[in-house]
Amino acid sequence: MINKPARYKICIVDDELHARDVIKKYVKRITGIEMELSEANNGLDAIEVILREKPDILFLDIQMPELSGFEVLENIKAEISPPAFIFTTAYDKFAIQAFEINAIDYLLKPFDFERFHIAFEKAVMAHELKNKYAGKWDKLLDYLAGSKQTGEQPRATRLLIKENKKAFFVNTSDIQYVEAANYYCSIFTRQGKKHLLTLTLGQLEAKLNPDNFARIHRSSIINLEYVKELIPHFNGEYIVVMQNGVQLKLSRSYKKNLSNHLL
Repeated sequence: MINKPARYKICIVDDELHARDVIKKYVKRITGIEMELSEANNGLDAIEVILREKPDILFLDIQMPELSGFEVLENIKAEISPPAFIFTTAYDKFAIQAFEINAIDYLLKPFDFERFHIAFEKAVMAHELKNKYAGKWDKLLDYLAGSKQTGEQPRATRLLIKENKKAFFVNTSDIQYVEAANYYCSIFTRQGKKHLLTLTLGQLEAKLNPDNFARIHRSSIINLEYVKELIPHFNGEYIVVMQNGVQLKLSRSYKKNLSNHLL
C-alpha cells in the first residue's frame, strides 16, 4: 500500500481522448501522492514524450496509430531504462506477450477504479524497488525474462526496410553510414541510396557487428570498411571522410570506439 506522500511522473499514452481522461481521473482520486502528468495520443509522439519526461510510471495503450505500444517500448529501451509500465487495451489477446516483456499489469478496458488502483500500486512498488536496487534492476529483469544467453548476441546481416508500401532487405555490408533522424535512422548505402529505418540509433547500434561498425557521434554510426581518411579537427576531434566524400565528425567521447580499429 502507498503509506507516505511521494511524487511520481506519470505518462498516459492512448489514441482515445476518453481513455486518457479516465486514467487521469482515476490517478487524481489516489490520495497521498503528488504527480506530474504527461500524455501522448500516438506511438511516435509517445517516444518523444517518454524520452523527454522520463516518467516513473507509464500507462500504455497497445493498438495505436504510427507505432504500437510494443514498438514504443522497443524504441525507448535502447535510450533509457523503461519506466514501470501498465498496458491498457480493449483486447485480451496481447496479455501473454505483455507479461513476457515485464509489464507490471494489464488493464482490460473498460476497467473500474478498484482494478486501476491495484495496478497503480503494483507500479509504485516496482518503481520503488527499481530505485532501491538501481544497479541490479535491469539484470534482474533479464534474468526473469530469460533473455540472458551464453555467447555473443547475434548480429544482423540485413535490415528490413519499409518504404512506399513495400518491404525489402538491405544488407548491412552495403551500409556506408547511418545518421539519427529524430527517433528513426537514415541509412546511406554504397549504392548511393538513402533509406529510413524505424529504429533509434541506439537500438540499431546494438544490432550491428562492432567489428564492422562504430558509433562516432551521438547522431552517427559508420561502416569501417568505407572510411577513406581521418582529418584532425579541433580539441582532439577528427573529421571522418567516407569513400563517397561525405564528412562526419568523430567526437572525443566516441574516439575510443575507433582506437582499436583506425587510430
